[in-house]
Amino acid sequence: AKNVLLYLTLYRKVFREQLLEDFWPEDHVFNTQNKLRVCLNHLKSLLAEYDCPNILIADRQFIHMNAAISADIYDMYQILINDSFDEYRERIEVVLARYGEAVSHHNFLMGFCDEWSVRLKRKITSRMQYWAGRLSEYYLSQGNPEAAASYREIHNRL
Repeated sequence: AKNVLLYLTLYRKVFREQLLEDFWPEDHVFNTQNKLRVCLNHLKSLLAEYDCPNILIADRQFIHMNAAISADIYDMYQILINDSFDEYRERIEVVLARYGEAVSHHNFLMGFCDEWSVRLKRKITSRMQYWAGRLSEYYLSQGNPEAAASYREIHNRL
């Protein structure tokens, strides 16, 4: 259930089939539908305990959270997957400063070890490494070798 919650936090609204494929790609369709039903029921019961019984919406086609969810992982992910260096440079620097240490020591998303979560961890690490390399090159071209070296160090740690 926690993995499905993380997934919905990142993607907000998903096709049921996509979620099944991401979490249980090798299982038989009947088994995956049953596993998803169990996860969703457990998640709904947890949300009901916190007086949020109507947040999780699931129909035949989509599953989504009917709430404004604020999460560091969502904000970080959105910044890292962008392709606009000039527009996001300062935010990328903040993400690297705030989360670079945890990512380099694999101290993030602990307890999430299914295939989808492992792919997510790799993607986050890869994107952080990419942006650290870009920032190192940027600061070197701007005549700031200290900042360039700092980002090169982050790049190498990741």
